[in-house]
Amino acid sequence: MAAIITSGATPRREPRRTVALQVRVFGLDADGKPVNCECSTVDISAHGARLAGPQHWRTGEIIGIRHGSEKGRFRIIWVGPNGTHAESQIGLQAVEISRHFWGVNMPQFPGTPTSTATPSRIAGITDSTPKPGRLNASSTAMPYADTRRHSRLRCNGGAKVILSSVTHWGTVIDLSAGGCYIECPSTYPVGQVVYLKLGVDDLNFESDAVIRVSHPGMGMGFEFMRPTAIQRKNLEDYCAELARDPNRLRR
Repeated sequence: MAAIITSGATPRREPRRTVALQVRVFGLDADGKPVNCECSTVDISAHGARLAGPQHWRTGEIIGIRHGSEKGRFRIIWVGPNGTHAESQIGLQAVEISRHFWGVNMPQFPGTPTSTATPSRIAGITDSTPKPGRLNASSTAMPYADTRRHSRLRCNGGAKVILSSVTHWGTVIDLSAGGCYIECPSTYPVGQVVYLKLGVDDLNFESDAVIRVSHPGMGMGFEFMRPTAIQRKNLEDYCAELARDPNRLRR
């Protein structure tokens, strides 16, 4: 894995490319409060990145990053010192990303593979060091992407994840007649059953759901369980309309 270093330190183990890419960052800040913000990369490598814009992070924290349709998890290994030109920057090391996460050609040393990272949203990574304020830092993912029976559709809507009397807010980023993926900094383990309330465009949907994949600090993939006949029909009709006209969403 590459490390973000300051000048005068040991040379980096892999080359970096200076490029500004817009990303969305999810996680818990140094006070354990949820963060959902847009940032820009300063430079990137096959296994790391440097971001400008985020504030109040701490080293060692695992955060989620979305770049386009790709989602991944990174560990903060460096925080820019206060009062320096790097004050608003953080250095990241990839924990779980796909081979094409950045979507650009990366410089490589001769003989270096493009990536050995696990494809995101398929294999879970267990973070053995729990962080304050996190509901559950472990992830034991099922082969989520390979077992889908319904095509996922990109969307953008609000979500409530409810367990007992605790409610967490999130963002629905893809949806199908059988399940959805919700970006949410507070996560539960795989297998947990919760109650979901979704609002996407003109669709309002409620159902029990079981967590099929969990990415701590980033989000969860759900399979709907026992929706009512009316709820199921509304969902299927909406997904059919969205498949025919993806631009119908009011963003």
